[in-house]
Amino acid sequence: MKHLFLISRFLDGGIDTVLIEYLNGLCRYTHHDITLAIGMKMNEAEVFLPRISPKVRIEYLVENDMLTAYKRAKHRRRKNALHGAFDEILLNPLRRCIMRRKIKELAGKNDVVVDFDSCFSSFMDAVPEKVRKIMWFHFSLAAEACRAPKRIKRLKKKIHRYDKVVLIADAMLEEARRMMPEHQEKFCRIYNCLNEETLIRKASEAPDSEKAEKPFFLAVERLEETQKDLTTLFKAYAHLRSTATDIDVPALYIIGEGKSRPYLESLIHSLGMESHILLLGFKANPYPWMKAAVSLIHSSKFEGLPTVLVEGLMLGKVIISTNCPTGPAEILAGGRAGLLTPVGDVHALSDAMYSVLADKTLCDSLIEDGRIHRRRFLPQQSIMEFNWMIEAE
Repeated sequence: MKHLFLISRFLDGGIDTVLIEYLNGLCRYTHHDITLAIGMKMNEAEVFLPRISPKVRIEYLVENDMLTAYKRAKHRRRKNALHGAFDEILLNPLRRCIMRRKIKELAGKNDVVVDFDSCFSSFMDAVPEKVRKIMWFHFSLAAEACRAPKRIKRLKKKIHRYDKVVLIADAMLEEARRMMPEHQEKFCRIYNCLNEETLIRKASEAPDSEKAEKPFFLAVERLEETQKDLTTLFKAYAHLRSTATDIDVPALYIIGEGKSRPYLESLIHSLGMESHILLLGFKANPYPWMKAAVSLIHSSKFEGLPTVLVEGLMLGKVIISTNCPTGPAEILAGGRAGLLTPVGDVHALSDAMYSVLADKTLCDSLIEDGRIHRRRFLPQQSIMEFNWMIEAE
């Protein structure tokens, strides 16, 4: 079979990481012909491109420099209002016209089209009727309905264009069936998968800084406070340092970039934590740092199935996560494979960090349960379920 995967931009996020695993897994375990069509060419921002198997054919829907200039500037946080208005009024209609024509052309050469970041519903009417159309949805539908109600409204109107909609957690599947009962038969759950061997090989490299030689907590996430919640983590860490007088509290490192960096730098300063909380920026290979960390911490307001927690399980880490919708509770086996704290609860998160430092028996138990629970996120199972889905009538 021939598969066409669509993604609006190919950058350095969790969705991009999961897509790589599916593309490479399909090349490894099946004989399918795979094409990846990227909505807009982002040039040097496409740092993960070399990770994709050479067996995957890569196309761009829009690659003209003039048509992508504003989007690239926006990604680098160098946008201006006039350029944005020009882009939206004049260039966006042209981009959409080009995308529609290219999607129609590419889809006609394939048996299955996979809208992997759920950004192409407006173009599905250009896909030939005989081609199966699959959408992947990576976030909590309930949280997204609160954050971006117009997007969910559009999705409800256009979901009939897809044959199947993949949710990545059981909690998400329940949300979808509750919010769109008329489309229950379209929904299915396939967990995100990760290649454990590749992950462990990358983690075996040496960290790229001597900062990793001292004990540290680590968070790996975008500096984007509309979804993430480093605010609560920073306050919890500051509280831990001020109250845990009986133990040595390691530093807190953050790997990731995003538009909330100025705000977070200001928060670190206001907490007096400049010597203890360090923003390390983006790292193409964060896994040596994850392997070396005392504990991996994830603080977020909502998710889908956060990839970094699955990576933490496979690296045998002690994990602390906010119990946000959706994903962390499923990944961490309801708290058996990692500590779960309420979203926004500074004291609960601080207490969890203290427990990790003070209770070795607890840490050993979490790691052992994580070792068993991680198996459901290995690629063979997810690729098999994907094949069952696309072959079903």
